[in-house]
Amino acid sequence: MNFERFDRKLVSEYASINCWDIIVFSMIVGTFFSMAWSFSKFDIQIIANQTNEIHLDPSYLPFYAFRSILRMLIGLMLSIIFTLIFGTLAAKNPYAERVIIPMVDILQSVPILGFLSFFSWGFLMFFPGSIIGAECAAIFAIFTSQVWNMTLSLYQSIKSLPNSYHDLCNHYQLSQWQKFLRVELPFAMPSLVMNMILSLSSSWFFVVASEVINFQLFTIKLPGIGAYIQQADDLGRVDAIGYALFAMLCTIIISNQLIFGPLFHWLGKFQEDKESAYRSWLVIIFMKTAFFQKIGGFLKSFFSNFYYPSSLPLLKIQPRRIHTIKKEYKDFVWTVFEVVTLIIFCVILSNQLLQYVTFTQCLVTMELGFYTFTRIFVMLAICLLIWVPIGVWIGLRPKVSKWTIPVVQILAAFPVNLVYPLVTILIIKYQLNPEIWVSPLIILGTQWYILFNVIAGTQNIPTDLKLAARSLNLSRLGHWKSLILPAIMPDLLTGIVTAAGGAWNASIIAEYITWNGNVIVASGIGSFITEATYHNAFKLQALGILVMCCYVLLINRLVWAPLYHFTTERFKSL
Repeated sequence: MNFERFDRKLVSEYASINCWDIIVFSMIVGTFFSMAWSFSKFDIQIIANQTNEIHLDPSYLPFYAFRSILRMLIGLMLSIIFTLIFGTLAAKNPYAERVIIPMVDILQSVPILGFLSFFSWGFLMFFPGSIIGAECAAIFAIFTSQVWNMTLSLYQSIKSLPNSYHDLCNHYQLSQWQKFLRVELPFAMPSLVMNMILSLSSSWFFVVASEVINFQLFTIKLPGIGAYIQQADDLGRVDAIGYALFAMLCTIIISNQLIFGPLFHWLGKFQEDKESAYRSWLVIIFMKTAFFQKIGGFLKSFFSNFYYPSSLPLLKIQPRRIHTIKKEYKDFVWTVFEVVTLIIFCVILSNQLLQYVTFTQCLVTMELGFYTFTRIFVMLAICLLIWVPIGVWIGLRPKVSKWTIPVVQILAAFPVNLVYPLVTILIIKYQLNPEIWVSPLIILGTQWYILFNVIAGTQNIPTDLKLAARSLNLSRLGHWKSLILPAIMPDLLTGIVTAAGGAWNASIIAEYITWNGNVIVASGIGSFITEATYHNAFKLQALGILVMCCYVLLINRLVWAPLYHFTTERFKSL
């Protein structure tokens, strides 16, 4: 009897599944099972006058880590949706831009605890007696810590789209929807992904505040690493805090590999240097499957009709008549409307405010705001001198950025409030001046906004511009002046604005430090708000937050907005 020779290639060609399909299927089932099991815990009832129990046994940490990262991912998805809607609208509509961007400037300076305390009651009233209300409040607080830098990043990227890209879209007669999906969004994705990583990392700083919600009658502790750290801190368990930090480190590494690894792999399609592009092991495993490859091909062909819509009418380019008078008239009317609205709002707010606080208190609060502004300005200048050269060096070396970005992500996720007791000990032991030595704490957790955006801006410099600058044999100073600084400036300004907003937020914790019965206070608007909160002086607390928002809004409108306009227009001409 003759047998045909066994051909493995022939069999594998017609095989419906292989071992890689089983691995991917197991990962998908495990993920859905974990999410379903976690969501099933949301129906726990809240009992008044009773605190939810948090176990400090390290065996509970995997469950707590999964619950924390699940809240962050939900907040990140909401942030992406918000960014795609309002960031795009602000970049494309000049009238919406004049409303959305100032609102983002104000909201990013409002303390996260202000959002949490205000919205917690609303969510609990909407879901009475259920833990879902507390979960929604925690997710919303995390959302507010993630969304603003992502919105500004997408807005800045679309605004700085080079003129050659616009000309290309007009040449191929792309509709506005096609232009956004096929040109603007891919152009903005590198910077947006970097800010997504930073948002996910920075939200670890707020897990304690978001997972431990205090009310007058009871305290809600949601299962998570933040509540675990708070419980360990209350009991003085240093070993438990170490376990929590290790679990946080493992969670960051895993989430970076499973979530952002495939994203960086996808971004490699837009890099001209394919050899240095990032390769995700998860994508490589998926590409070795048979069954899931077929499903992926089907989904790709299905969504390609959405991504490359052929049924949409193409935008016919015709000579446009620019009605200068009409446009100037609309701008004038809109400006008058803004000024009148602002004046009416200020008059009403002043009348209401002076009924509860004195004019002298307002002046003192403005003076304290100036002290905090000085600290933030000095710290930002120091961070720029340090991180701009380092960020450019990393961004110009793709192989270096592959391992430095995860390291920086871990550093950005470290809860800097755990460093505050150490600073308190040093200030007390060596009799240091707190007006000076608390200043680094303000910028310690927000400096990474500058570094991440500088790296993203440097990586986005076109290769032809690098080759042109190299062919001109420019000096190092000329290279920075003619290429590096103009190219990274839009991203750098985004990093500065978000870092400054985070620094104003962090001043509330950094300027008023308590540890082991010792209190370190530095003069500033942050300590003013914290002291007003401790003494239940809600009117003074509202005054402090209002003055802080006014400082942020004035600085952004008078300084950063003109610089944004100048740099985006100059980058378009590159």
